[in-house]
Amino acid sequence: MIFTFLLSGCDNKIKLEEKGASFYDKENDILYVPCAERAVRPLQVGEEYATDGKLTYYTIPWQEPKEFICDNVGGVSIVYRASTIEDITVNNFNPIAIRVYMEGLSSRYLTTFYCEQKYLDEEDKNPNLQDDSELVYSIRDSLIYDEKVSVTAELTDKMYYLRLLSADYPGLYYTVVYVTDVNGEQYLLDRGTNQYVLARDDLVARMGF
Repeated sequence: MIFTFLLSGCDNKIKLEEKGASFYDKENDILYVPCAERAVRPLQVGEEYATDGKLTYYTIPWQEPKEFICDNVGGVSIVYRASTIEDITVNNFNPIAIRVYMEGLSSRYLTTFYCEQKYLDEEDKNPNLQDDSELVYSIRDSLIYDEKVSVTAELTDKMYYLRLLSADYPGLYYTVVYVTDVNGEQYLLDRGTNQYVLARDDLVARMGF
């Protein structure tokens, strides 16, 4: 369900009290705290919802605003969660699909690793659509279970950003970075924890752009 709030004028917005990096909605007794800034982002920015007197905060389509809201400063949006909601990590994000981008002066979409058909709406189901779920789950498992490594060689400037998509959090994505060092070794960087793992062979084979 998409939660849309047609609000206009500052008087109609929820008033937030700034508390350090957090914000308190006294009307609904909700303390909003930031999600991992470099990892969790909204797929879309929705309607104006709240203000702290300086910035405006927005709904996130497909997410309940009493659980998640976001700001939007210079085209970059930080997601805030109600403090009663579990913090989002790759362990509980449960990715089902991934969109791949090359980052530079702007994001350039490259490809999608597609989810299982069971996650698609009936009108979107297509038996001819590639099923990349085995690869997606392998990436998830490598980030959770594989040994964390230190990167000692210089990294190249060719980086791919993997935006993990989740059925549990349909309005958000979680960012993982695929990087290569000057010796040709490939890694995945979890932007939520800032930890590296070696990229598994199945991913390396698919990332030969």
